Order: sequence, then C-alpha cells, then structure tokens
Amino acid sequence: MADPVPLFLKSLMREAIVDFTLSGELRVAPDWAAPPRSLPMHLLYFVTEHAFAGQIAGQPIRVEAGSLLWVMPGVPHAFWIDRGEPEFSVRYFRVGLSHEQAPLRLSDDFLLVNEAWEAGQVVQQIVDEVPSNLPFADQRLRAMLTILFSSAVRLRDRREDGSRTFSRTQRIKLTHFVRDSARLRPTPADLAAELDLSPDYFTRLFRKSFGKSPRAWLVDQRVRHAASAMLNSTRSISQIAIDFGYEDVFLFSRQFKQVMGMGPLRYRKQSG
Repeated sequence: MADPVPLFLKSLMREAIVDFTLSGELRVAPDWAAPPRSLPMHLLYFVTEHAFAGQIAGQPIRVEAGSLLWVMPGVPHAFWIDRGEPEFSVRYFRVGLSHEQAPLRLSDDFLLVNEAWEAGQVVQQIVDEVPSNLPFADQRLRAMLTILFSSAVRLRDRREDGSRTFSRTQRIKLTHFVRDSARLRPTPADLAAELDLSPDYFTRLFRKSFGKSPRAWLVDQRVRHAASAMLNSTRSISQIAIDFGYEDVFLFSRQFKQVMGMGPLRYRKQSG
C-alpha cells in the first residue's frame, strides 16, 4: 500500500484546491468549550502557553504548550479548558483541501505533536498571510501548508537521538521574558543569561529548539509585539517604532515587512 503522506503532499503542492474558512488567534476564556462536532475541513491548533483538553474520535487528549494538533476532516471532536486553567491565546486555522471533488486527508484521525515549537512559527505565518491581498498569496499559502504538514509528520515520526533541546519550562520562560521586555530590545546574551547558560551553548540549543537563530527570533518577536501595539493604540507608527527601540523608522518598516508580509501602514489599515 502506498504511503499516504507523500501522496497527500504531492497533491497539495500541485493540484489541490485550498480553501481557508477561518484563521486567527483565539482568546480562550477559563470556561471555553468547543461542543462535540465534526467539521469538513482540516483543523489546526497551536498552543503557546497553558493547555486544553478534549476528545477526538473517542480518544481523550491534552494539548500542552508547544503542541500542534491537526484534526482530519470529518472526525468528531470536542475541546474544553480544564478547571483552574487561566485565560490564554491559541493560534488556529481551518482549511479545506480537495482534489477532483474528493477531500485530501491522511489515514490518521488526528496528529498531536508535542514540542513542536518550530512548527508554531509556520502556523503564525499562515495566520498572518490568510487575510492579506498581496500578490502570490495563494502560492505562498500552499507552500507554507506543505512545510507545516510535512513538519508535523516529521516531528511525529522523529526518534530520540540523544540531542538536547530546551525544556518546555525554558521555552515558556523565554517567551514570557521577551513579551515583558520587547520594548527594551533584549539581546541573545540577555536570553542566555535568563536561562543561566553560556552564550555559545545557548545559541546551539536555541537553533535546535526553535529552528532559527536567537537574533532572528528576537526580531520576529519584537515586530509581532509592535504589530499588536499598533492595533491597540492610536499612536503613530514612528512613535510605536521608538517605543520598541527602533531609532530608525525605515529599519522598523523593513523588518516589519519581512516578518508580517506587508508594511506597518498597510497592516494597520487592512486590520482596521
């Protein structure tokens, strides 16, 4: 029997019809619950902190921070917050994939991949790209979906090779540190000091854990926090750039476009 993974990816890259129905960042309240349902599209969640529980095809699950959950079309599922969990955000999207009127899917009912932080970066890129009207958006989304789905399968199938990466606690500590100090422009050395590691050793672990350099990750995080501030403030773009440590507004605009796929002015207008 042919392996369904390469067949799925081949169809996605070449002929598949890609139809996004919903995407964004869901703010999950302590009493949140998604009632039992079955959706005709692929459903993906990426959790950045805390956790939620659920049941998929009769199997209980728990989705922890750093986990990627991929539910296949037509699979019954229900999700909820365990009692005592605080409010937090989850990145998600729904996408229909079909070829010649037949839906594309793997044979598994779902994939739950733990320690999938590098895949979370792709999820964020997809969530950012879906609402854009920029040229080649369809091609970019198809390419990013291919990377995300292949990464999910690769992460699922990986075997322990003895190489060390950051623990879940360390990853969350870094994320919170940058969230709270983004305006101060922390450096890779600051991140290493936060985990009490030497800069060289920290950089090696960081690349294995996040799939990019600490400096690139810091730029990505600072821009995303600035983008959030732009949508929750009437301050000018140049003022927000200064707030986040950019003395050169042109550098801010260039890095913003690299991360968000469009300039800050267009982003603010398009996001309302």
